[in-house]
Amino acid sequence: MNNKMIKILFYDPETNVLSGLRRFFHTMRSQWEMTFTSDQQEALKRIQEDCPTVLVADVSDQNGSGLELLRFAKEQMSECIRIGISASLDESVSIQAIYPTHRFLAKPFDGNELKAVIERALAMRERIDNSHLLKIISRIDQLPSPPEIYLQINQALAEENVSVNHIAELIKNDPNMTAQILKIVNSAYFGLFDNIDSVQRAIILLGFDLIKNLVLSIHLFRGIQLPGRETELVEQIGSHSTNVAMATMEIVKRSQEYHRLSQLAFSVGILHDVGKLIFLQAFGDEYFSLWQKAGEEGTPLWKLEQQKYGLTHADTGAYLLGLWGLPEHLVQHVAASHSSQNEHYPSDFLLRVLRTVDAVEIAVARNQEPEIPDDLADLEQIREWIEISRNL
Repeated sequence: MNNKMIKILFYDPETNVLSGLRRFFHTMRSQWEMTFTSDQQEALKRIQEDCPTVLVADVSDQNGSGLELLRFAKEQMSECIRIGISASLDESVSIQAIYPTHRFLAKPFDGNELKAVIERALAMRERIDNSHLLKIISRIDQLPSPPEIYLQINQALAEENVSVNHIAELIKNDPNMTAQILKIVNSAYFGLFDNIDSVQRAIILLGFDLIKNLVLSIHLFRGIQLPGRETELVEQIGSHSTNVAMATMEIVKRSQEYHRLSQLAFSVGILHDVGKLIFLQAFGDEYFSLWQKAGEEGTPLWKLEQQKYGLTHADTGAYLLGLWGLPEHLVQHVAASHSSQNEHYPSDFLLRVLRTVDAVEIAVARNQEPEIPDDLADLEQIREWIEISRNL
């Protein structure tokens, strides 16, 4: 990120709330250039003229002025970090409010909580040093996925005795749906005190009716359109992610010491390649050709990404998931999915399993023998992990 002063625009029609925000953030004046307004037209003008780095807008007013601001910022200045706040919303409006925002906070909230959200979003932004890609990432609200999943889930939910596990299994087959539901269940609107990192917990906590509304809403708000052969790559990414998630979860589940991490293992596995979808939308045919080159040469795709773009799909995927507010430990594992040593991210049992399974699944797809990363090759359990991955 450049050295220019970070600009933050706060909009709330309630002047007393705005005054409270101004008082709380008074100490940040040396680091942030802040504007506080209760007038929508003034806020629109500030967005157009100041190009704020962060927009914090109340979305609970009946005339929808805050939502309009967030949508305007998304369309006109997509790199702006958008945070929605609200005192109370009915279910249907809350779902609409989440889509033009990266994060969503429910009033009343502690000023430190909002400050932490802003600082974390800015920190995630600093991980990316590519302005074109940053704009693409900021425009993405939902990732592409096969449309069949919506019909399957809706059909299942129409059954009287449908189980939580059945719906969870359908959702887990779709990286996009998994990411969206985890994003929404972790938004403060739902009033949950713990970070939710598994689909089962999300379903139990939210209930079938809300899950059905989320599924329909995600389908309606889907905005990414890709040509034919790029759709083929999306399908392969989805299939690969599902296979990696299943095998990683199974291996972790069998570990006496780490079995408690099995649900996290699935979430990391299903989301570890979402950054590929970002590259695909950003660079289209160019990225498809890079993917083909990786297969033809037997070179890891992430290495070619690093050479060409200066970052990998692990970086872009972690950025987007972090911006959405998914649990930090989940984001860190995604960020480290192709790294053996990184001082910023964990390097643990789950990641070693993930990287092994990922290598095996890529090799199977290419009809090759797996090339296990050098730092994992001497692990005592490596043969067992490879066998489990191949047999699932």
